[in-house]
Amino acid sequence: MLLLSERRLRWYTVTVGFSLHFVRFDDQTDIDGFRRFLDERQLVLVPSEFGSGLCNVHTADGEPLQLDGESRPTLLNVTDPNTSDHVSAHIERPSLTVEALRFVYDLCVAARLAIVNPQGDPDDSSYPMMLIPARNHTAQQLQQIAEDTGLNHRFVDNAQELRAILVPDPAH
Repeated sequence: MLLLSERRLRWYTVTVGFSLHFVRFDDQTDIDGFRRFLDERQLVLVPSEFGSGLCNVHTADGEPLQLDGESRPTLLNVTDPNTSDHVSAHIERPSLTVEALRFVYDLCVAARLAIVNPQGDPDDSSYPMMLIPARNHTAQQLQQIAEDTGLNHRFVDNAQELRAILVPDPAH
């Protein structure tokens, strides 16, 4: 688990493969928005076998979440909003299709979360470490985060922009 500065930023590191983390840097997560997001998609939280207040996201019929009809479940872990005053999450080896990233983007907009891309380059603004959907963090917050952590950022206004950053065109 990593902690940045004195902030209550929490996420679990993934040792293999691509991952994304979803956090709110000022603990002003919209838990009601997060719950509405789950309800609208008929998704439920199931306690994780890892414990520690983590849950996995499943369909209403108890099946693990699968984005884009993948043959393997999409592992999306979240802190349990019933036992915590904030929500943070991470997704391991996500499909990077527009449909999957629309899900990610909409989740982050609903809960007012930033996307932390551990694969990002802190010295290259074209492949940032932090992506801000729908400008849900202020310039002042982002400046403080950059000073505290060195994380660079870019704003994204939709899933297509998010995908363009995470899956760069090799021709460019």
